[in-house]
Parts: sequence; C-alpha cells; structure tokens
Amino acid sequence: MMMLAITAVLIGAVLGMRFKILILLPATVIGSSATLGVGVAHSDGFWSILLAMVLAIAALQVGYLAGTVVIALQSRRQGFACDRRGGTKARWLSAPRIFNQSAPLKKPMPCAYAVGRRTQ
Repeated sequence: MMMLAITAVLIGAVLGMRFKILILLPATVIGSSATLGVGVAHSDGFWSILLAMVLAIAALQVGYLAGTVVIALQSRRQGFACDRRGGTKARWLSAPRIFNQSAPLKKPMPCAYAVGRRTQ
C-alpha cells in the first residue's frame, strides 16, 4: 500500500506541474481501474481493494496539489505568473517602474515548466 501511495503522489505531482485540474478525472479512472485489476489478480478482498482505490485517489489528488503549489511558488519567486501554455499572464511592477516612468521593465523570463518550448 505504501508503494501505491508514493507512486500516486509522484504521478499526481507531475500532472499538477504540467496539466490543468481536468486531468484528474482520467487519471482517477485509470488509477482506480489499475488498482482494481491488481487487487483482483492478487485475490484480495473487496474491502482491501476498495481501501487501496481510495488511497490511490487521495494520494493522486494530494500529489496534484503539491505539484501546483510548487509551480505557483516557483513562478512567484521569479516575479510573474505563468499560464499553462508557457507565456506570462502578468508581471509584478517594480518600485522604479511605479515611481519613475522612464525605467524600463525587465524582459519576462520563460515559465519554469515551459523551458525548452517556444514562448510568445
């Protein structure tokens, strides 16, 4: 069960870093069916299989949340917000820009998960 939980958390974290929340629905269905298949192949009882499925679903969601938090903290540390396509949605205004209109804005850096992809 511990291996199942660790694997589900890691898969959820990767999905959280790369995809929107709608990916959780197919991931939950695939994970539940795989857990059911393994439980039936091992001749586990009904409650044991059900517990493993609930554990896998919860761990997947916790991992997804952790992945999105990592991306949010990383983009906040860089000073701008990223969208899922790799572009920037907004840049924080720096103090010289607020008080002195002649100071140029810095060129935005690419998003953390869009490195290597072309950004606009």
